[in-house]
This record gives sequence, structure tokens and C-alpha cells, in this order.
Amino acid sequence: MAKFLKTSIVIPMWNEEKRVENAYKQLHEYISKNDLDIQLVFASNGCTDKTVDIINELKKKDSNLIHYDYSEPIGKGKAIQQAFEMVQTPYVIFMDCDIALP
Repeated sequence: MAKFLKTSIVIPMWNEEKRVENAYKQLHEYISKNDLDIQLVFASNGCTDKTVDIINELKKKDSNLIHYDYSEPIGKGKAIQQAFEMVQTPYVIFMDCDIALP
């Protein structure tokens, strides 16, 4: 039975090819281990490196991973805002790709 997702974590990205896979693995492992109703949403923002290619490979393995690709740079704040408007979960938060929390 499909799980009802309650929360989305939006992660804005600009040229994060060195971080995106590790961020995904750490968050996905934590979500799975704790059986959380959380959806990961990557919002790439005019990336010129391999960030989008890496995300596309991750999506092949995880159908719950959402990716909004803004091909032109729109800025971190706008990428977050637009992703927040598109997700359909009741709760939405964001964190940076380095997944560090203050």
C-alpha cells in the first residue's frame, strides 16, 4: 500500500555535483530507517555542471524523488518558493544540499 506523504524537504541546488549524491543517500537512509512520511524534492537552479544528470540517475532508482529543474538561474529564494508552490504535501521545509543544520 502506498504511503501518504506528509512532509516534503525541498533542497535547492546550484552546481552541487560534488554533494547531491551524498545528500540524497544520507537523507534517504534516515527517512527509510525511521519509516518517515517524507518526500525529497530537489530544485536545481540553472546548473552548469553534472548536478541534473546525477539527479536523473537517482530518480531512476527512486520514484518518490521529485526534481524541479529550472534551466535558467532564478536564484535560491525563487527556486525554493516555486518548489514550495508545486509540492502537494501538507508540510514543506527546506535545507541546503550540504544537509548541515545550525
